[in-house]
This record gives sequence, structure tokens and C-alpha cells, in this order.
Amino acid sequence: MTVTAVVDEICARYLAAFDARHPGRLTGLYLVGSIALGDFKPGRSDIDVVVVTSDPLALGDVEQIHTDLATLHPRPFFDASTSPRRNFAPFRMAMGAASPLSKGGCSTALPPNVIR
Repeated sequence: MTVTAVVDEICARYLAAFDARHPGRLTGLYLVGSIALGDFKPGRSDIDVVVVTSDPLALGDVEQIHTDLATLHPRPFFDASTSPRRNFAPFRMAMGAASPLSKGGCSTALPPNVIR
């Protein structure tokens, strides 16, 4: 399986699980780190993402999603940080991120750091 296919599959599973537990709260998922910079090393790199939500989340709100995902895909590790949308604008400007894409999955063929 290619790096792109692995990242697409893991991100799609995360998006589906998140939407199932918290319908309508996820507004964006951005790839950051080595995958966004084109330096992803299979077997060594994590999938680093920033999850943008409509409102703040508690750690327990996403903990089970990460546990389930790690069981299905122990490697590469999916490392997510969450941010409510109101706090995300300064991060977007610093990272040069494009606007999040509409629902419909994820693809690393899109601009390198935008998933949804």
C-alpha cells in the first residue's frame, strides 16, 4: 500500500469515527508535520494532524476514537491536536493552510496539508 493510500485510509476512518460520535462538530482536518512537508518516512513517521471543531472538546471526547484507531492501525501513529474554530485562524495564518475542504473524505493528492 502506498503512503498516500495508508494516510487516506487512516484519515477517512478517523473522520467517520469522529462524525459518528460528534455529528457536525468537526469543521476541518489538516495534515501537518512530515506528511505535509513531503518528508514522511514509512515505518518511522507519524501522521500529524490538527482537528478543527465547531466548539471546544474535552480529552475524553476523542480518547476512544484514538484508542480504536490505534487498534486498527498501530502504525503509522495518528497524532491529532484539536482546536475550536475560533482559535484556529492564527494557526492557519502561521501554517499557510488553505481553507478546509467540504465533507467527503481525505486525500493527500490535495494541497498537502488540507484534508477536509
